[in-house]
Amino acid sequence: MSLAFWVIVSLAAAVFFGILEVFVPSMGLLSVIAGLSLIAAVVLAFELNPFFGFGLLVLLMIFGPLVVVLVLRVIPKTPFGRRFFLETEVQSPEEVDPLREELRQLVGTHGRTLSLMMPSGKVLFGGKSYEAVSEAGAIDPNCEIIAVRTEGVSLFVRPFLPEDESVDPEKPGSPLDSVVIADPFGQEA
Repeated sequence: MSLAFWVIVSLAAAVFFGILEVFVPSMGLLSVIAGLSLIAAVVLAFELNPFFGFGLLVLLMIFGPLVVVLVLRVIPKTPFGRRFFLETEVQSPEEVDPLREELRQLVGTHGRTLSLMMPSGKVLFGGKSYEAVSEAGAIDPNCEIIAVRTEGVSLFVRPFLPEDESVDPEKPGSPLDSVVIADPFGQEA
């Protein structure tokens, strides 16, 4: 078989292994094989004819990067590519989960328990039912409560007390947050 046949076989092998690399998790091994096949094709082309080898080298140096860029720009826009590649636009947490913002707006508002909270249960705020967690242990059904804070998509509540009229929703917390405990070792920060 002639040297030209092996040049064509090496180029075909490089294309085959390059495409296979996309579909088979080989940790780059198939890319290395594809690259070695391209190098073999160029070496064999130089053996066949120096002008042919130089021409193939120039073509690969020009069209190789162009094909890679074209593939990376065109394939993600195809139906196959949209399923294959991850979405590049990162959404904010509010877009991903609008419930978080809705729960944040409840902080400082009054509601009622719908079920026994041990420590979680159903609560009612503004005519809408939510799942909530009690910061003060068990709360009986149909008790007046106040939303004190959120963590992710969890709403934390406690029984409403008359002194809660002055609760600042910007600084949610429990009454114990204002308790100062002296350092038992007498060290100052």
